[in-house]
Amino acid sequence: MHGRLSRITKAVVLLAILCALALPVAAQNNEILGEVRFQPENGAAKSAGVWVDGKYVGYIKELKGSKKLLLLPGPHEISVRQAGYHSVDQKIEVEPNAVQTLRVTLAKDPRAQFRQ
Repeated sequence: MHGRLSRITKAVVLLAILCALALPVAAQNNEILGEVRFQPENGAAKSAGVWVDGKYVGYIKELKGSKKLLLLPGPHEISVRQAGYHSVDQKIEVEPNAVQTLRVTLAKDPRAQFRQ
């Protein structure tokens, strides 16, 4: 019986390892989430922060490659912000397994006070 239990334990461990290896592959081939990409049109936009549905998700320049922005399908509010500039707010509709590219240009806010 001890030999049989040992084989079952080995099988369970092997199955767990295979599942763990399969998760990243499943995530890369995700057909449920949609991707949002950003195309900054000026220097201020390149270093701007991004908020999705009121939650900060990172800087535009960071949201690519392994840190790409994947969202559940449906409506979302995107806000791109940089100190001293008008924010860019946009409502989008994310589709499953689709890529959307948002072009972002930030305009200076004349009311903002810059330190010299």
